[in-house]
Amino acid sequence: MHRMLLLTAALAAPLAAEAATFGPEPLIWSHRGSSYLARENTLPAFELSAQQGADGFELDLFLTADNQLAVFHDPDLNRLTNVEDAFPLSRARDTDGDSTPDTWFIADFTMDELRTLEIDNDSRPGRVALQADPRNPAPQPSAYRIPTYAEALDLAEALGQKVLTEVKLTDAGDAAERAAVQDLLIAEWQSRGYTDGSSPVVVQAFSDIFMSEIDAKLGGTNLHVPTVQLNFDAAAREVLATNDPSLYVPSQEALEQIIGERYGDLDGIAVILDVLLGTRGFSDLLNPLGLDFIAAADANGLDIYAWTFRIDDGVDDPAATADAYFDALETGDLSPYYEPYLELFARGLDGVITDNPDIARAARDAFLAPVPLPATVWLLGAGVLALSLRRRR
Repeated sequence: MHRMLLLTAALAAPLAAEAATFGPEPLIWSHRGSSYLARENTLPAFELSAQQGADGFELDLFLTADNQLAVFHDPDLNRLTNVEDAFPLSRARDTDGDSTPDTWFIADFTMDELRTLEIDNDSRPGRVALQADPRNPAPQPSAYRIPTYAEALDLAEALGQKVLTEVKLTDAGDAAERAAVQDLLIAEWQSRGYTDGSSPVVVQAFSDIFMSEIDAKLGGTNLHVPTVQLNFDAAAREVLATNDPSLYVPSQEALEQIIGERYGDLDGIAVILDVLLGTRGFSDLLNPLGLDFIAAADANGLDIYAWTFRIDDGVDDPAATADAYFDALETGDLSPYYEPYLELFARGLDGVITDNPDIARAARDAFLAPVPLPATVWLLGAGVLALSLRRRR
């Protein structure tokens, strides 16, 4: 955690011979790649996010019918691909009970079959039109395809990027499937020699059981792969959104204890952005007591990431939002989008997961910009004066 280092650097700045900078940098993870501009979880999206200054990309994994790891977000193929045109109804399942097949699941297809599909859609309003906008700097190949995990790692290594690997399994899932995914991941990481602090991979999942199991398995290897619990409420369910206020944790100390007891063996936690930002309306429901999750993670020696930063949440007119963003790209001034990043960087957040890595990188650069020496001397003088006045009182 870098909160104390940031404070130390700030206090030491006036004493330095030159302008000072802050300490360790919070990581910028692109969410499914640069997914505001490119089609999510594809190699072009990952490559674009690297060009935009991300430290690494987050991706999602599912197990295929032939026991391979496919990079894809949804359990079914309907929302994001042309599966309805490419495969017959006989390959689909009936999910609504009307005896008519309607949903094609990724687990029912081999990796070779999945490669034939095009990533051609997105459920967020205006996203397809945005991706086709001539001002969009994203690569626009004739078709985006579903990559394998190995292909994503190959690209990451070539680009010098980190990979935040999210496994899409739940606690209610099949134990054999969990074990198969864990074994495939560990075999892949071992084949690449991820055995020291320079390993580019971090692993996360919503499933507490999966994370506990893979953390234990990693402990029996020489691999160096940090483990992160991904959840917005399990880290402290009593604190977050419930219908029973009596379940809320009454103190910051209790939150720290819960996080330590549940996730102290891991390396980090990732929480939904709204529980951290009191300015977001949803946060009153998710974190009604306004407790400090960053401090609670810090107290337990855990890194903490926040997801998902994006600029088009809740907007009525995605086209207008895109126009403003493209205008900002042309002027080179992305500062109107900095606020949530700067607030959480200042509070010690260790990483952001964002649809807009270019904004995150610009905000981090602004946050870490050197402070001119005269300004730091003035600030130190003001602090000394304030302390003197307080002592006089």
